Amino acid sequence: MGFHAQVASADPAPPQRGGGPRPCGRRQRTRCSSSGAARSLIAGVAPGSGGGAPDEPCPSPAEPPRAHVIPSVTTIPLPTLHENDYRRDSCPRGHEHDPWGFLLRTHRRLLTVTGIAAAALATAGLNTSAFAATTLSGGHVDVLDAEWDGADLHLHVHDEETETEYEPADVTLSVPAAAKVANPGLGFLGSGSQIWLLPDTEAEADAAGVLFPGISTEHLTTGVFANNTVTYRLTSATRNGAATDDFSVYDSSGTRWYDSNPNTTNFKSRPFGVGTHNHANWAFEEPGTYRLTFRVQGTVGGVTESATETYTVVVSS
Repeated sequence: MGFHAQVASADPAPPQRGGGPRPCGRRQRTRCSSSGAARSLIAGVAPGSGGGAPDEPCPSPAEPPRAHVIPSVTTIPLPTLHENDYRRDSCPRGHEHDPWGFLLRTHRRLLTVTGIAAAALATAGLNTSAFAATTLSGGHVDVLDAEWDGADLHLHVHDEETETEYEPADVTLSVPAAAKVANPGLGFLGSGSQIWLLPDTEAEADAAGVLFPGISTEHLTTGVFANNTVTYRLTSATRNGAATDDFSVYDSSGTRWYDSNPNTTNFKSRPFGVGTHNHANWAFEEPGTYRLTFRVQGTVGGVTESATETYTVVVSS
């Protein structure tokens, strides 16, 4: 059963919490593929495997809208089903559930404005630029957060403070001037006297009022990927539109995990065991707008699976 969101003129009332947790239940989500076919995503059931609902065609932009669009509309963020839905008897330990049975960890995906929906919004006089990126500037945030839905790998940004997931394209990571620290003198950090640092400890990050960035595989289970390992690769890095060597990630001992220096192929890729949560120092040598493209990759049943996303980081002077 796909979700067809109707954009209303007033925000819906939030669900009332209370009454204790309820079973997750087995829920289905339909997602349109680029080929125009709808895929049924059910926990533990791969598309085309014979389980769950059959594939159905995606609605064409030329078709009339299936839901009535109210002329006076506003954009509302929609929490959607986590692609890895669980039955209660298979839920991970430690997870809570709201009264509807959803995992409390939710996706915050804004309505996609395409086809007739975009035309309807334009007719109503609503500027589609209202779908703006979310800015994250502090707290514990897993910047690289991989998930497997039974058919595909995905990369998300997971805000640990609010238990909210974002598509990387919908998020701007802000590094304020308060992140500036003395250059620790590591050769790969350049010759400047200062760098902008997102530290590898939460106490330091909180004291400076900056992000505490994480690299997570904790939502990947054992027994799926070869050697129970996936790899995060830095495939490109730019600052203000040009290739840059001003970004690096290193641990507390000064060992480089990643280095954007385009003149070397080293320090671009690092393996991580599944089910792990990792922190390191994220360093920027100059202010500006960085675009960092990462790919997560693993092997499932002899087939290489991957997902690639670009992250925007704005470093203030």
